[in-house]
Order: sequence, then structure tokens, then C-alpha cells
Amino acid sequence: MAMAWGLGSAAKRSADREATGSANSAGMRKCSLNVAKRAFVMILTICSNYVYAAEKKQSAISPAILAAEANTLILAGEDKAIMELTTNVRITRNRLEFFCTILWIESTDRASHQSITVGTPANLPASFDSRHWPDFPYTLSGLTYFSLVSEYSFYGVVKPFSIVEYIAKCREHAKFRKALLPVPTRAQARRDVIVLWSSTNYKNMWNTPHDEFERYMFGKLEAITRKYLSDQVDAVK
Repeated sequence: MAMAWGLGSAAKRSADREATGSANSAGMRKCSLNVAKRAFVMILTICSNYVYAAEKKQSAISPAILAAEANTLILAGEDKAIMELTTNVRITRNRLEFFCTILWIESTDRASHQSITVGTPANLPASFDSRHWPDFPYTLSGLTYFSLVSEYSFYGVVKPFSIVEYIAKCREHAKFRKALLPVPTRAQARRDVIVLWSSTNYKNMWNTPHDEFERYMFGKLEAITRKYLSDQVDAVK
């Protein structure tokens, strides 16, 4: 009787273990599905916020106005230009980006001569490589300097910057520009943006999606970027 009871108990324990194992497996599969669902929702949320940040772009500034303002600083000379950049509180962030990128040229270390804004360009694909764009976040097409970045995403590490430190870095690795910038007309800017859109660098920027979802995202971001470039042309009076 004891032996029969022992065998019955062993069988029951084995059945219990199998039931528990099946329940655990089912629980793990359910947990994995929940994790996958949460990851998918998170990715969609990030992508949606990324596009949203890109669409909330800064106002397009006329390339002609920026060029004329830069020429005033070039004619004033490096010391006076630095004083103006570090004391004029009315100079906006994107103007500082332009002046610091354009006024100091012939950099010996392009990796250190880049945008003063630390963050992720919200309107450009993750595969974007700024090494192909030596004046990033601006680019010269024909006679016109265009801004490529409409806004910076909060998914980048956005930090306060010291303009004094940044200028010191520019001076360490580059020389102050002597030649004046061309000041484009609207007609010139329109011709130059068409040349930019047709350029190999611009086309390659959007030619790396791997699947349907990336193609959709790249299409959205390219439309935002193209609109922002067009707005800069329209801003030329």
C-alpha cells in the first residue's frame, strides 16, 4: 500500500511539475509578447516624436541676410567680430551657428569644427554623416549657404553651450575668413536649391532605407527638409 501510494505521489508530482512548466512557458511567452508590444509602441512613439520635432522647425532665415551680416563681421575683423558675437544678446542661436561655421575656415580638424548645438538633427535620417557636409549644419550650393537642420530633436543630448569656449575652439583649429560671402538674390537662391536637391550628397542622404517603414520615415523627413530649404529661398526678398 505504501509503495502504491509512493508511486501515485511521484506520478502526481511529475504531473504537477509538467503543469507548472507549461504554465511557466505560457507565462514567459505572454511576457515576451508584452515586451515586444511595448518595444514596438516605444519605437512608434519615438519615431512620431522625432517627426513632430522636425516639423516644429525654427523659422527659415534668409540666406541673403545671413551673408550680409557675416560680411559686416568679416569687414570688422576677427577681434571686433568676436566682441560682437559674445556681447550681442540679440544674436539668435541659428545666427551663431552660421557665423561660427562660416567665419572660421580652413579647419585642420573638421571633427571639432561643427555645430554649436549639441543634439540630434530632427529632420535628417539617423544614417546622416556630417563628414560629407564640411560646413554642417550649413551647406554651400552655388552662391547660397543653406541650413540643412530645421530643428534639433530632444532625443539628442541638448546642452547649454559657451560661445566663448566655442570661438576659442574655432580659432585653435581654423583661420578667420577674409573673403566676403556672395549675397544671393531670390532667383539665385532658387537655382542653387535645385542644384542642391540634384546633388549626389543630398540624394545619398535619403537612399539608405532597408524596409517599408524606413522608406516611409525617410520620405516624411525628406519632405520636411525640402520644405525648409524652400522656405529659406522664399525668405530672400
